[in-house]
Amino acid sequence: MDPYGGSNPSSPRLDNTIPQQPAPQAPAFQSTDFSGQPVTAPGLPGPQPQSPMMPDPMAPQMGQLPTAPPAMPSNIDGMSELGLSSEPSGPIGGKGKIVLLIAGASILFIGLMVGVFFIGNTSGKSQGRKESDIAYQKKAADLQRQQAENTTNTDTAQLDLGSDLIEPKYVDENVEGDVGKQLAASDGLIVKVTNIERNFKTTDPNYKLDSSKELVKVNFLMGNVAKDKAKDITSAGAFYLLNSANARLTPESIASYTDKFDTVKLDPGAQTKGAIVYLVNKDEKPLKFVREQSYRFSGENRQVTTKITVNITD
Repeated sequence: MDPYGGSNPSSPRLDNTIPQQPAPQAPAFQSTDFSGQPVTAPGLPGPQPQSPMMPDPMAPQMGQLPTAPPAMPSNIDGMSELGLSSEPSGPIGGKGKIVLLIAGASILFIGLMVGVFFIGNTSGKSQGRKESDIAYQKKAADLQRQQAENTTNTDTAQLDLGSDLIEPKYVDENVEGDVGKQLAASDGLIVKVTNIERNFKTTDPNYKLDSSKELVKVNFLMGNVAKDKAKDITSAGAFYLLNSANARLTPESIASYTDKFDTVKLDPGAQTKGAIVYLVNKDEKPLKFVREQSYRFSGENRQVTTKITVNITD
């Protein structure tokens, strides 16, 4: 009787199973350093066995010794040994320097030109501004002086009426004088023309001035020193302007202007100011500003006229 039950340990079993064989131990991985000596890295798996048909190209061939790779240079001299250079050489390096020099010179020239233009432009503007400021200051000073003269003449000027009122006399007379002089008639009226404004400009939008004409504004003071009664004075009836041909001119019809005089009642000892505008030929002179008043005596059947005439020569 077969102790193995009809089976031989060296022969295959009937269940078609193959007996387990222990796995071979992998040898330690070996390598070679640059000198050709084997180096074993412990704990690392070694290379797998290769088929005899596929030789390892990295393994040294029979009869040949392994060679170490060439050492890399560690400094700039090594680069020279390998044929490399850190400085440009030949025609390319020279052209680069020339281009840099030309670019630098161009930038410097452009900067100089911009600086010259900026300085010249600033200087021209400063000079023009200075001249403009001088002209403006002169104009402002002239205007201020003119306004001061007008203010002195019209706003603060006063007639000297004296301390005592007079008994008026009504006679034919013509009291004549110049601008700035106080003139007194025998009827008790005193007139003083303070100043004349030639080429007066009106702000009336409805008034149209012919180019061959000009407006003349007469600024004056008037007072009453007669002690008998008040005087009623109107601009149209009491004042007029004589032109160079002795033609009588009446006040121009303008809506409004400073100190425009229309009608006033002067009590004994009172005074006031006024202004009247007339239309004349451009630059016409001499002119005469006249105050005229007529008196009729019913019992004597006679009439007298009193005049105050102010000569305007400017």
